[in-house]
Amino acid sequence: MEERHGKIVLLDLHPIWLDSVREVLDEMGMSVAAATTVPQEALDAIARLAPRYFVLDPAVRDGESNWLRVIGEAVALDPQLTVIAFSESGDAETVRGAFAAGAAAFVVKTANKSDIGAALRLAQTTAIHVARSLPPASDNESLTRRELEILQLVAEGHSNAVIGRKLWLAEQTVKFHLSNVYRKIGVQNRTAAARWAELHGVSSLEATETRSPQNSVA
Repeated sequence: MEERHGKIVLLDLHPIWLDSVREVLDEMGMSVAAATTVPQEALDAIARLAPRYFVLDPAVRDGESNWLRVIGEAVALDPQLTVIAFSESGDAETVRGAFAAGAAAFVVKTANKSDIGAALRLAQTTAIHVARSLPPASDNESLTRRELEILQLVAEGHSNAVIGRKLWLAEQTVKFHLSNVYRKIGVQNRTAAARWAELHGVSSLEATETRSPQNSVA
């Protein structure tokens, strides 16, 4: 691959939208290396050009093909790639699916034009969702207090062993709770769970540093 610069690959079903976003990014001094309506052409460009960013609409269905899968394929091609989901659909399923697949940020197309530039800059350090909020998990799949505590500590970057010590839990118990968290919020790993937590503003319900075995409930 070429040396990585601030290049961008765009993928969207609508050529007019591609032209519009290219103009916005050009105004911001950002370089669009390739823009296409065909997923395979975008993937080929990623393999050939080593862009820093890949911007696409994960909600598009092209025949039987769901473009959400393209995120995973792009990240598999280039693990250093930063994927920005930029979609008209800001529903919970689309947003969660994008983050679970490997997107670093989600921007709705109704946001201000400057938001896409901000997302590109911020996505190097954080997972964000611009101009739309999500509801929590459904009533039937809501996270328990303990699961929320563990998710918060995961988002803070703590290992299972450290979480266990903070909450007076066995490491295996932490793993059990995490598996339930992943299932409920629809993610596959710690990174996606941490992004989900940040996206939803998950915060500690109370200080965990001072918990003791007497007042801790698994």
